[in-house]
Amino acid sequence: MMKIFTRIARTSKYFYLRFLRLGGSPEEVSRGVAIGLFVGLLAPIGLQTIIVLPAAFLIKAKKIPALAFTWLTNPYTIIFIYPVQCYLGSLVYGKALSFDTIQEIFKTFFEHFSDKPAELWRITEIFKDTFLLSYLASSLEQAQGSIDALINLGGDIFIPFLIGGCALGLVFGIVGYFASYGLITSHRAKRQRKLRERLVNK
Repeated sequence: MMKIFTRIARTSKYFYLRFLRLGGSPEEVSRGVAIGLFVGLLAPIGLQTIIVLPAAFLIKAKKIPALAFTWLTNPYTIIFIYPVQCYLGSLVYGKALSFDTIQEIFKTFFEHFSDKPAELWRITEIFKDTFLLSYLASSLEQAQGSIDALINLGGDIFIPFLIGGCALGLVFGIVGYFASYGLITSHRAKRQRKLRERLVNK
């Protein structure tokens, strides 16, 4: 068990450092984080990639963090996030649904993904040179399936899903922007200080 936690900790540290060392201005990287989180919560799985890449281009955000942070919602996390998202959305919509009712309704939706988490959750492949077009094509198919599955649940779920996703996306996006901006600027300032100290000590 300790080996698993150690491996998770090392992997998390690796990707955290990779994130801090991304090229581009802190504003560009932070905008990528913000738009990735917003789209990840607003759009159904599959549609996220199709939306986030053009959106990142329009707002001059870094594409890699924009794409990576949409993976906040994936076949392993939506079983927790989507019911909460719909519950909050139903409250805003004015047709409050009980959490138990939402979970019961979503059982059919989760069955749509139960046999293909590996197909949908392919993080490492995004870095392959020949992968992007096939990834986008796969996203189109996934988007159609997840949208159809959501619509089939009915308007009482689909509309709260969008409202809740928009609300959570705004909150997570704003927090993600300022958190990532602070982390990146702090990391770069520390690196500059160390560089100046080395030059002085030579």
